[in-house]
Amino acid sequence: MDRIGASPTGMPTHWSARLGWSRRRFWRGAPDVLWIEAIGFSGSLFTILTYSMKEMLWLRLTAVLSCLSFATYGVMIESWPLILMEMTLLPINLWRLNELRRADLLTDDPRN
Repeated sequence: MDRIGASPTGMPTHWSARLGWSRRRFWRGAPDVLWIEAIGFSGSLFTILTYSMKEMLWLRLTAVLSCLSFATYGVMIESWPLILMEMTLLPINLWRLNELRRADLLTDDPRN
């Protein structure tokens, strides 16, 4: 059965259909904009930016943004493997980001 179509009971199966929302409308003036896909593409953009970073701080920050974008996208398209992966990567990136912050605080010499 199609995720957007009706279930055997006749009820819509996709969350946007259950709420009566159109999946293709982000704002009234642009009916063809796939805003759910835009969130997925933003996750892809943050992933590409993550791979291009030289400094570890910026790498971790963009990785966190990528995780948040992809987790949001995964929830919207109901992709449990994607949600699980991003919810696994997010705490790892936050932990490493916190380690960077702590290491930076320990190495800062206020006398300089």
